[in-house]
Amino acid sequence: MRRYRPSVATLAAALLVCPAAGFAQAPARVVGRVVDAATQSPVASADVILGEQRTTSRADGGFVFGSVPPGRTRLEVRRIGYAPRSERLDVVPGLDRRLTVALTPAPVHLDSLIVVAATDAIAI
Repeated sequence: MRRYRPSVATLAAALLVCPAAGFAQAPARVVGRVVDAATQSPVASADVILGEQRTTSRADGGFVFGSVPPGRTRLEVRRIGYAPRSERLDVVPGLDRRLTVALTPAPVHLDSLIVVAATDAIAI
């Protein structure tokens, strides 16, 4: 009895006909940029949280999450001087999800600080 062994050409043709099967297990990526909503300028050093993963935006406002599990997840972005932003994302396996997050400037109210200095000189 003769065993059937598929050729390389047969396997390549199968991948061309059903390309989704090759991407089904590939990790997804979330690639984005954090900008100021008023000026559209990049916001550096923003905390970007995606599910259990965390990163900080670069000087150009960009951030990347690799190997993101597929499904629905929550993206949170925070930076001092801006209102926090949160949104739900649907992540598809094997595909890059690209987005721009616009943060709205928000004033930071701090308690006043009183500094007291003594005028007496210290002799050693």
